[in-house]
Amino acid sequence: PCGLLNLDGYYDGLLTFLDRCVSEGFLKQSNRDLFLVDGEPGSLLDRMRDWKPLREAKWFSRDVR
Repeated sequence: PCGLLNLDGYYDGLLTFLDRCVSEGFLKQSNRDLFLVDGEPGSLLDRMRDWKPLREAKWFSRDVR
């Protein structure tokens, strides 16, 4: 995951952009969910420590040319 310490809404613009990318089909929700966002450092570190990757099928194959 990627942890964003969103103090005073610093990353709100980025998060809005990523949410729009999901809604318009440019980004999978599962990829958006890799961004863990919190305003408290301790909580963010706890969430990052407890994060478990999801198993998801690849969207491409090396066999396709």
